[in-house]
Amino acid sequence: MKNAKRIVSVFLAVVFLAFAGCGRKAAQTGKAEFSGPAGMEVSFQGRVFRGEPVLLRLRPGVWNFRFSAPGFYPRMGSVAVEAGRTAKVKVELEPVTSSVMISSEPAGAKVIFQGRAQGVTPLVISDLAVGEYSAQIVRPGYGEERISWKIVNERPLPLLSVKLKLTSGRILVRTRPEAARIFIGGKLVGTSPWNGVLEAGIYPVRAERDGFTAREEQVTVASGKEVTVDIALDTRPGSLAVTSEPSGADVFIEGRKAGVTPWKSDGVRAGNYKVKLALPGYDSAERVIPVAPARNEKAHFILDRSTGSASFMIRPAGVNFLIDGKFRGVVQAVKNSAAETRMTEIDNLSPGPHVLTVTHPRAKPLKRNIRFTVEKGRRYVARDTIELWVANCELTFKDGRVESGMIYGETETDILYSPGAGIRYPVSRSYIRKIKYIPLTEK
Repeated sequence: MKNAKRIVSVFLAVVFLAFAGCGRKAAQTGKAEFSGPAGMEVSFQGRVFRGEPVLLRLRPGVWNFRFSAPGFYPRMGSVAVEAGRTAKVKVELEPVTSSVMISSEPAGAKVIFQGRAQGVTPLVISDLAVGEYSAQIVRPGYGEERISWKIVNERPLPLLSVKLKLTSGRILVRTRPEAARIFIGGKLVGTSPWNGVLEAGIYPVRAERDGFTAREEQVTVASGKEVTVDIALDTRPGSLAVTSEPSGADVFIEGRKAGVTPWKSDGVRAGNYKVKLALPGYDSAERVIPVAPARNEKAHFILDRSTGSASFMIRPAGVNFLIDGKFRGVVQAVKNSAAETRMTEIDNLSPGPHVLTVTHPRAKPLKRNIRFTVEKGRRYVARDTIELWVANCELTFKDGRVESGMIYGETETDILYSPGAGIRYPVSRSYIRKIKYIPLTEK
């Protein structure tokens, strides 16, 4: 019995020592966990380990490892392992890269690689990792091509060359006259003469220019060839209407009788025409009337029983002028500017003294009278400019005053202002709250 108890005690002691020994052994090891590129291999003491991640149990210390993966340069590395702990290591490997040169015939083609334009041929694409690639080769007037290649190591690939197939031709469009707008396929491409490249096919070519009749032609563009298109444009005719006061006067165009006022002719070619009116008992009147392409020109003659005329420079535009109390017209502006006016010409004035009256509902004074004398067969030309003071603005000053006056000119800081006839001085904009401009056509 005692022997049996002794045997059991020895067995328990051995088991205890065995477990105690195992505990000390476990405490004397650590772990190293490696993660990195897909397919990475970890080499250690002649053995190769794989996994995602690679996990190794090691004794404490500093150990050397070799890391490698497809498409990456291998490298060495050291890891310190501590007992009872796991060292997690993220392995960074340098990818294997290479380059490729792409050329095309003809050169200058756009290279689209990975969805982006990289440049034009010849072109070198660098820093390509191991793998398969492709690119599009595009050039206007040529068919699109696609090339593919494979990078397996760091050695540059042989030159990749693509021969592009021509799918376009050149077209030259000339017009008479030049500077016409050119439309191809309904799209404005420029002005004549126009030279460009188009895909082979049939196109509607249209030429347009103001004052001319547009023309369109069907043009065939052949691959690899040049076609020249000459388009002659015809001027669009205008029209001329002639009226007189009194009516019933004979109308002569370039010396030939055309009709009796009121008279109108459509389809008049562009040019300057000498128009003469003759009416028994009245002096004849003659003018040169310019007819522009596609424009409707009107000429009104006031016939008088004598032949005389007068010319005046009157300002501002928009005021009325009368001869001997009879309304003759309105002063016309140059380029829609009241500051610049056309010469006011009055024809068919009887010989002798006359009175020119310049008036406007807002003028101060309301009107001006200028006396002049006309000689038969001669034109009276006034030496001085006739100016009528007409309020063209309403100023609201910052002190509350409101004035109606005339603005002769403006700068960023001042206005040239006239509160009444014969008075003119600059006013700083800093004193003005509001400027209301009054059109001369307004009563």
